[in-house]
Formats: sequence, C-alpha cells, structure tokens
Amino acid sequence: VKLKNDDGNERAYHVVPAFAGKAQNSGVVTIGRDGKGRYWQVRIENVDGADFSVDSIDAVVVVLHGKPSGS
Repeated sequence: VKLKNDDGNERAYHVVPAFAGKAQNSGVVTIGRDGKGRYWQVRIENVDGADFSVDSIDAVVVVLHGKPSGS
C-alpha cells in the first residue's frame, strides 16, 4: 500500500496477511498520525505476483482543525 499526499510525500507499507490455508483472509495497515495533507492518493500493488482481490477498504480518517503547520 502506498500513500501520497498533495505535497508529494509518499510512504509505502507492506501488508502481510495472516494465511489460513486457501481461505480468504485480511490484512491491516496501521499508519502513523504524522502525515499531513488535504488530498491523498492510495495505491495498492501486488509486488510478488500472486493472485489477490480487494473486496473492501475501510479507512479511519482523523480530520485536524485549523491551518496545517506544514509537512
């Protein structure tokens, strides 16, 4: 998972799913609160080439009030 804000700062996170045989499973990415930006891009890549699908993405967003202090 790659996140990029409107200032061009990019972060990459590696998701390691908990394998349960061939059953569906999920992965969680915990992202720190030090990233700032008004607009964000989210990119999901399959770097190892295995089959996968995305059924849903849930995001918990913290909205800060006031003028941001910069990135």
